[in-house]
Amino acid sequence: FDTDGDGYTSCGGDCDDTTASTNPHATEICGDGIDNDCNGYMDDGCTCHMFQQIVVLDPAGDRMISYDRQGTATECIAMLPDPTDVEQEASHLFVVDYGHRKVFEVDSPCTWVNELIDLNVLGPNAGPWDLAFDAAGTLWLSDRGLNTIWRFDPVAGLIAFLTQADGINHPIGLSWGEDGLLYVANDDGAHIKRYTTAGANADPAAWLNGPGAFRGIIHGCGGVAFADTTSGQIWRCTGNDSSTCAPVAA
Repeated sequence: FDTDGDGYTSCGGDCDDTTASTNPHATEICGDGIDNDCNGYMDDGCTCHMFQQIVVLDPAGDRMISYDRQGTATECIAMLPDPTDVEQEASHLFVVDYGHRKVFEVDSPCTWVNELIDLNVLGPNAGPWDLAFDAAGTLWLSDRGLNTIWRFDPVAGLIAFLTQADGINHPIGLSWGEDGLLYVANDDGAHIKRYTTAGANADPAAWLNGPGAFRGIIHGCGGVAFADTTSGQIWRCTGNDSSTCAPVAA
């Protein structure tokens, strides 16, 4: 019986016979998180994918909370004195704990926690703030206390990639762009710089000079976005063109 009247039944391959827009010959709708064409894959062929979960850092409550698509909350980690960033790679979450000077790895269902990096060995001035993964899955970490961008190697540990001599000055934002360049937001100087995989500055000057303090850079869906903590605004740029950057929210 064809419950939704789309010409397909459950026996005929309709994976949701209560919704007419879902059937074997339907067009996949990007971003809705639904397998519209019933081929077993959600949002296949789409550049931008709908989130499966939102992870919120709560520095005031010293914790990290994960929300699924239905809004159900799960407290993933408690007793984090100062969480500053969280990223997902594969099925795991990676959390920067500025207060403990550590990076933790958490499985996505939040059933176990692994201490991945301990920056206390670098001394009391170490200040891990933001992390990012490149296309190869390598973890990169900004250290605003030591003015360093670190590359993490599972065997060798932390390897210095950029330092103050390279224009790094209290880095608090970090992201690999779709152009293959590393974007770094410096708290001192209020600018964003780009670097090649060889560590060379990709621009004669900063990619973007602020009116404020930039942080929290993210790439995706053909653009880049970041926060301006001075004005309390979110900025977005089309592609990798800094001339298109403009505030979109306050």
